[in-house]
Amino acid sequence: MKSTGEVMGSGKTFGEAFVKASLGASVRLPRSGRAFLSVRDQDKPGLSAVAAELVAAGFELVGTRGTCTVLTEAGLNCTPVNKLKQGQPHILDQIKSNTIDLIINTTDGRQAVADSYYIREEALGRKIPYTTTLAGARAICAALSVSAEPPVYRLQDIHQESA
Repeated sequence: MKSTGEVMGSGKTFGEAFVKASLGASVRLPRSGRAFLSVRDQDKPGLSAVAAELVAAGFELVGTRGTCTVLTEAGLNCTPVNKLKQGQPHILDQIKSNTIDLIINTTDGRQAVADSYYIREEALGRKIPYTTTLAGARAICAALSVSAEPPVYRLQDIHQESA
C-alpha cells in the first residue's frame, strides 16, 4: 500500500487528538504569536468566537480590512493588513518577514483563491500552520487548550475505557 501522508491522533478529547495528529504530520501548533485571519463573508459570523479563543490563548490578531472590521465590532483588537492586490506592504511581506505564526484563510472568488495560493505556498515553505476552513480554525482552538506535549495512550487502554 502506498502512503497517502495521512496521520491519526487519539486522545481523551478532540483537542488532544488534534494536537497529536498535527505532530504526526510534523506540524507544531504555535501557543502564541500573531495570527493572520482573512475569511470569506459567509464565515464572518462564526469568526469572532474563534478569534476570541486565539486572543485568550495569547495571540495578536492581524487581518484583512473586512475581517478586522468584523472583529473590531466584536470588541477584539485586530491590526489591518493589505491583501496582495492592495499593494505593499501586504500579508505576504509579513509572512516573509517571519512575523506571522498562524494563518486562517477561507476564500471565495477568483482573486481571493489566486492570492491564497501564494500565501499557502509561503506558509508551507516556512512551516506556518495554515487552515482554509472555519472548522479547521475551531480544531486549532481546541488544540490550544491541550498541553504542548500531550500524554501517549495505548489504543488498548482507550478501547478498554470506552467499553
